[in-house]
Amino acid sequence: MDFVHLPLQSTCLPENSFKAKNLKYKYLSYILVVSTYLHIIFSLLLYYILLKKFFIDKYD
Repeated sequence: MDFVHLPLQSTCLPENSFKAKNLKYKYLSYILVVSTYLHIIFSLLLYYILLKKFFIDKYD
């Protein structure tokens, strides 16, 4: 049972490529989250503008 006491950093990959992969995935996840939030905000703005243009102005 010696493999339990090994640290987590001792993988088959070298440490530099491991860090680079982690950074790449971190940036990809940040880009995904930011683009999702921007998409939600722009779609809500578009729906609001369309609703105001077509429905609210008819009743004024």
